Amino acid sequence: MNISIDRLKALREKTGAGIMDCKRALFETDQDLGAAESLIAEWGLSVAQKRQERATNEGCVALIADRGKAALASLACETDFVALNASYIEAVRKIALEAFGKGLKASNETIDTLVADIARRMKENIALKGIAFIQAEEGDYIDSYLHGDAKTGVAIRVHADDKACFENPGVLRSLHDLSLQVAASNPSYLRREAIPLSIREGLERTIRDEVENDAKYADKTESLKAGIVAGKVKKFFSTACLYEQRFIRDDKTTIAQCIDGIQREAGTRLSVVEFIRLAIGKEL
Repeated sequence: MNISIDRLKALREKTGAGIMDCKRALFETDQDLGAAESLIAEWGLSVAQKRQERATNEGCVALIADRGKAALASLACETDFVALNASYIEAVRKIALEAFGKGLKASNETIDTLVADIARRMKENIALKGIAFIQAEEGDYIDSYLHGDAKTGVAIRVHADDKACFENPGVLRSLHDLSLQVAASNPSYLRREAIPLSIREGLERTIRDEVENDAKYADKTESLKAGIVAGKVKKFFSTACLYEQRFIRDDKTTIAQCIDGIQREAGTRLSVVEFIRLAIGKEL
């Protein structure tokens, strides 16, 4: 049987297996590409399959944004060598552009194809870690930030009663500080009220059980234990909730107080409505 060169090339690109193994697989499957790929995987020869088992702690984030909307894409790989490759960086940017243009919050066929293509070209385990999209509504402003190493990207949506405040350079600088805050402090929620009741109740129950079972609190009164539990819960909120975090530029000020200051500068009421954040690495 004469093996098709095009099918042989396609099978090698898909699996990374050796040329003789690809020829054998095509021969045994009557040149059915899908069946040949499955056969190589069954033989344990698929390099692509083995790649999927390797850690992806490197990579980069791409950000596409304007005042009205923003999109983030986070693509992970195995090595910083690949993460710094121009073709890889361009692929991540194309993914973000696709999300930006179509308002995507999840992958689509075009993005899946881009990821598969760059994985074949780079010959590493490449994993799409996330896609995020945010869009302004009436009276909103989008601020965004991409860290210099392209490992963390952020966008926030801010609403003002008087959107004319978004023409004030001082207000915009202050709002950008909030994007930096989200990038550095990685909040999970805007406010504690945004945390589902079941999670809040579960947190309080867990902390209460820990205090009850900790020998160092055994001789404490119930009222004192309740105060300890409340303090630990408050500490959790101060980390998890943006409005309760300490401002990265002044740890004596909470973000809620910081926003109060921005409102005074803006001369109108404003608030952070939503944020998105994507990051690459072991510590996200």
